[in-house]
Amino acid sequence: MLDRIIQFSLNNRLIVLAVAAIMLGVGAWQSLQLPIDVFPNLNRPRVVVMTEAPGMAPEEVEALITFPLETAFNGASGVEAVRSSSGIGLSVIYVEFAWNTDIYNDRQIVNERLQLASENLPDGVKPTLAPISSIMGQILMYGMWSEGDVTEPMEVRTLADWAVRQRLLTIPGVSQVFTMGGGRMQYQVLVDPDALRNFGISMDEVHRAVSRSNLNATGGYLDERGANELLVRGLGRISSLEDLRQVTITMREGRPITLADIAKVIEGPQVMRGDSSTFLRTEDGTVEGGPAVVLTINKQPGSDTRAVDTAIAAALEELKVSLPDDIRIANVYSQRSFIDRAIENVIEALADGGVLVLVILFLFLLNFRTTFITLTAIPLSIISTACVFAAFGLSINTMTLGGLAVAIGELVDDAIVDVENIFRRLKENRHAEYPRPVLRVVYEASIEVRSSVVYGTAIVVLVFIPLFALEGMEGKLFVPLAMGYVVSLVASLGVSLTVTPVLASLLLVGKKVWRFVVPVLASGIAALTMYWVVPRAIHILHLPFEMPGDPFWWTIALTPAVWVLLLVTEWMLGGEEAEEGRLLEGLKGLAGLAIGFSTRFAGPVLGVAAVMVAFAVFAVTQLESDFLPPFNEGAVQVNALLAPGTSLATSNKIGVTVQERLMEIESVKSVARRTGRAELDEHAEGVNVTELFLEMEDDADREKTLETIRETMEDIPGVVSSTEQPLAHLISHMISGVKAQIGIKLFGDDLDVLRNKAEEMKQRIAGVEGLTDVVIEQQTNIPQLRIELNRAALNQNGLQPADVMELVETAMNGTVVSQVLLGQRTFDLMVRMDEPYREDVSKLKRLAVPLPDGGMVPLDSVANIYESGGPNMIKREQVRRRIVLQANVSDRGVVDAVGDIKTELADMELPPGYFLEYGGQFESQQSASRRLLILSCVALLGMFLVLYTLFGNVNFSMQVLVALPTAFIGAVAALVITDQNLTVAAMVGFISLCGIASRNGILLLNHYIHLVEHEGESWTREMVRRAGQERMAPVLMTALTSGIGLLPLALAAGEPGKEILYPIATVIVGGLLTSTLAEFFVRPALFWTIGQGAGKQIVRDHLEGLESTESTTTVHKPAEPVVAT
Repeated sequence: MLDRIIQFSLNNRLIVLAVAAIMLGVGAWQSLQLPIDVFPNLNRPRVVVMTEAPGMAPEEVEALITFPLETAFNGASGVEAVRSSSGIGLSVIYVEFAWNTDIYNDRQIVNERLQLASENLPDGVKPTLAPISSIMGQILMYGMWSEGDVTEPMEVRTLADWAVRQRLLTIPGVSQVFTMGGGRMQYQVLVDPDALRNFGISMDEVHRAVSRSNLNATGGYLDERGANELLVRGLGRISSLEDLRQVTITMREGRPITLADIAKVIEGPQVMRGDSSTFLRTEDGTVEGGPAVVLTINKQPGSDTRAVDTAIAAALEELKVSLPDDIRIANVYSQRSFIDRAIENVIEALADGGVLVLVILFLFLLNFRTTFITLTAIPLSIISTACVFAAFGLSINTMTLGGLAVAIGELVDDAIVDVENIFRRLKENRHAEYPRPVLRVVYEASIEVRSSVVYGTAIVVLVFIPLFALEGMEGKLFVPLAMGYVVSLVASLGVSLTVTPVLASLLLVGKKVWRFVVPVLASGIAALTMYWVVPRAIHILHLPFEMPGDPFWWTIALTPAVWVLLLVTEWMLGGEEAEEGRLLEGLKGLAGLAIGFSTRFAGPVLGVAAVMVAFAVFAVTQLESDFLPPFNEGAVQVNALLAPGTSLATSNKIGVTVQERLMEIESVKSVARRTGRAELDEHAEGVNVTELFLEMEDDADREKTLETIRETMEDIPGVVSSTEQPLAHLISHMISGVKAQIGIKLFGDDLDVLRNKAEEMKQRIAGVEGLTDVVIEQQTNIPQLRIELNRAALNQNGLQPADVMELVETAMNGTVVSQVLLGQRTFDLMVRMDEPYREDVSKLKRLAVPLPDGGMVPLDSVANIYESGGPNMIKREQVRRRIVLQANVSDRGVVDAVGDIKTELADMELPPGYFLEYGGQFESQQSASRRLLILSCVALLGMFLVLYTLFGNVNFSMQVLVALPTAFIGAVAALVITDQNLTVAAMVGFISLCGIASRNGILLLNHYIHLVEHEGESWTREMVRRAGQERMAPVLMTALTSGIGLLPLALAAGEPGKEILYPIATVIVGGLLTSTLAEFFVRPALFWTIGQGAGKQIVRDHLEGLESTESTTTVHKPAEPVVAT
C-alpha cells in the first residue's frame, strides 16, 4: 500500500503539491483560531456546595449541615472523594468525581442528592452550588481604591459591586467575580435595648414592624376606564433612611413609637469577615495604594484566558468614564503575564530549534535543494497538527507546543533519509552508462528506505502510547504533549511518502522548476533573518540597540541580495551535480576508522559499554524523585497565619505591615492582600488567615526572591507563613485537598487528640532535610461567649427555647428582614442590637425577653452567659474528622522527603481508630511512575514485535534494542550534570528517547542486508564499514537535528513555560549523544560478535521466499511511474 502511495504521488505531482498548499493555508488559519492557555485543561470534575449559616459555631455547622450533606453525597454515582470544611457560619463541601466525567452531569447528581438532604437542614439554611470554574480559573485580581480618600470605602465597594462587577459578569468566559474589602453597604436598624425597656417593646415587635414596612402590592387592572387599561400598584417600599426612621412600631399613650425612638437607623457596612488592600510600585519607583476593594476574577473552564483578560481590560477602560475621577483601578495579579511569557518562550524555542535544524542540514548537505526539500516537512507537519488540535478541541499551550518542540528535529528525520537516498541514487544514475528515467529512480530510491522510515516512525509512536494511558493530573498534562508529538511525527511520515519524493523529482533534476523556487526561498530566508534571526541575536548578545525601521521593508530590501547569493552559492557548489559536502566526507573517514576499531576490538568495546550502563543504572537509583519541576510563574502567594481567634482588625493591621515589608523587596512590583474571605467565596478562611499575591519583576531571580520573601516573613513575630506560587498552590489543592506539596492527614474523632498528635508529628519531622513551610492546619480552640438556656427557668416563665434563641440571634447576629431597592441596586435591611450593647456582656444580660403573658424578664434569668472555648474550624474527609500537617520541599525531591517523613513517623503510637494518610504531589508521582513503568515494558514488547515483523529474526530485533541502554547512559549523565531530580517529565524524556534512538539501528541493520542481497557484498568487515559510511549521513543528521532542535529547551533551565520541557529535552539530548556514538562503536562490535549468523539466515530466508513466490505465482510489478513532460 505504501508503495502505491509513493507511486500515486509521483504520477500526480501537481495534485500532491496543490493539496499541500491548501493544507498550509487552512492549517495556518486554524492555528490562529485556537484558544491559548498556559496549560491544558487540568480541571478535575469537582462540585462545590456552600452553605451560609450566619453566626453558627463550627460544631453546629458540622452536625446540622455538613454531616447530613456529606452522608447524602457519599455513594453517589461517580463520587471519589468528599472533603468538607465547617467554619464559623459556613459549610463548604468539595465533591470530587472521577476524571473525565461530565461536570454538568456531576452537578445534576449533586443537585438531586441536595434536594433530598435539604429537608433535614435547619430552617432558613439553603445550600448553593458554586459556579463552574477552572482550577486555573483565578486569572485576574484588580485593586480599586480612592486616591486621596475622596470617596468613602463603603461607596467604593458599592461601585465595585454594582458598576464594575456587573459589567465584568457580562463578558463571555467570566465565571465569577468576588469582591472583598471596603464594606458591603446595608440599611441597619441598630436597636437600643435600654430604650426597648423604657417603652416596653420587645425585639420581636421591632423585627415584625421593620419586615412589614417595606413592600409593594399589586392591585390588578382597571378595564372600564376608556380605551386603555390601568395597572394598579401599591407603593410602600422604603426609599430613604428618613422613611425607615418614621416606621411605627406600636402606640403608647396615644403617640406612635417609631424606629427613631428606639434605634439608630444608618447606612453601614455589613459585618465583615474579610478585608483587603493593595500596594504597587509605579514606574518612578514610588509605592502607591492602601486599603482597597480587591476584585478576584475567575474564568469558565475552556475559555481563552488571554481573550478574557483583553475583554476585561477593555471593559474597565470603558467604565472609567462613568466612575468618579478619584477612583483608581489597577491590575495587581494576572495569569496572562505567565501565559504570554510561557507561550513566547516555547515558540521561541520552537523557532530557534527550526533555525538550528536548517543550519545543520545545510552544513551537512551543502546543497540548497536538498535542504529546502527536507525542511518542507516542518511547516507541513506543524500545520497538520494544528488541524488535528482544532478537530479535538485542544488549545495552544505549553504542553501541545512542547510536543512540537520536542519533535521539531525529528520532523525532518524521515525526509532526511528519503532525500539523502534519492540524491545519492540520482547521482549514481547520472554517471551510469545507461541512465534510467528520473521518476523510476526516485521511486525505487524511496522504496529502498521505505521500510526503515515507516518502521522507525512506528516504533517512535509505539513507545509514546504509555503517555496516553496516564491518568489524573499527569495525564491531563502529558497526553496533549504526546498528542502533539505523535500527530506531528505521523504527519512528517506522510510528507516523506508524498511531498518529499515529488519535490525531489522536480528540484534535484535540472533548473526548470528550481529557478521558480529560488526567489520564494530567498524571500523566506530574508524574512526569517529580519523577523527572527537579527532580533534574537540582538537579544541574546544583549546589544544596546534595536533593529531600526519596519522588518517588512528590510525583508523587501534584503530579498534580492539573498536571491543573488543563493544563485552564486548554488553555482559554486555545483547545482544538481553537487557532490557531498566536505564536512560529510571528513566525518565519513572518521566513521570508517571508528567502525574498523570496533570490529577488531569488539570484546573490549562491548565490555566498556556494559560497565558504563551499570554505572548509569547505579546513578539513576541515587537521583531524588519528584513529581514535576517547579514552575516559574512570575508571581508568589504567601499565606500568613495568625493565631486562631485573632480579630479582623488585628489581622488587618498586621497584614498591612507585612505588605509594606514585602514591598521593600526590589524584585516585587505589587502585593494584593486578602484577609479572611469574601461573600460566597469557596475559600473558607478565618479572619486570622491572610493571602498575599505578589507579582515579581520580569527579570527577577525566582529562587532568590522566594528565599528573600521567606526570610522577611520569618522576621515578623507571631506570623506563621508558607510561600509558594499561585498555580502550584491550586494544583496541590486539587490533587489532595492540601495547599502544599506534602500533606500528612491524621484521621480521628477527638479534636484535642488530633491537635496534640499533629504537634508531635511536627516535632518528629523537624529534622527532615529539605522541608520548608511546615505548618499544622489551624484547627484549634478559640474563645466563645456561650448563652446556655436554663430549662427550669424557661418552664417557670412559660417560655420555649425558640423564643429566647430567636431573640439572641436577632440581637447579637442580626437578621436580614428585607431588601431596600434603589434603582436597580438592592441592599439588605438588617435589624440588630447596637454595637456597644453587643460588646458589653452586662448589658447583654439585661436584654429583655418578652413573656407569653405580656411581661418581660432579663436574659440572664433564663440563661447562663459565660465565656468558654470551641473549635475555630472542623475539617472532614472520608466521613471522618481530620487534621493536616503540611509542608513544601526546597532543593530536594518530594518523594524522597516523604520517604524520610514515613521513617520518622513509623513508630508513633496512635489511639485506636486513628490513622495516618499521606497526600500531595508525591502520590501523583508514584502512580504515574508505576503506570509508566508497566506500560513502558508493554511498549518495549510492542517494539520487539514490530522489529520482528520487519526482520523476521530475534537476533536482529534485539540488536536494535541495544540502542536503549546506550542512550540511557547519556540521559542519566545529563540529569546528573544538570543537577535535576527524576521527575515524571524526565521519565517522558526517557520514553521519547527509546523511539528516537532505535531508528538509526533499523537503518544500519537494514543496509547490511541490502548490501549483501543487492550489491554483491559479503559478510566482511569491509561491508560493515561501507554500510556505516553510506548510512552515516542520515544517522548523524537525524540524531543531530533531533538533538539540536531541542538545544534551546535543554539550555532553558527555569524559564517560564519550559519548566516541564527542560528535563525532557535534557534527557533526549544527553541520550542522543551516547546512542549516536554507539552506532559507530557498539553497533558494529555487537553485529560482528553475534549478528553475522542471523544476517546470513535473514538473507537465506529472503531468497527462499522469493523462489517460493516465483514458483507458485506470477510476479506483478507495480506500474512504472510515468515521467511528466
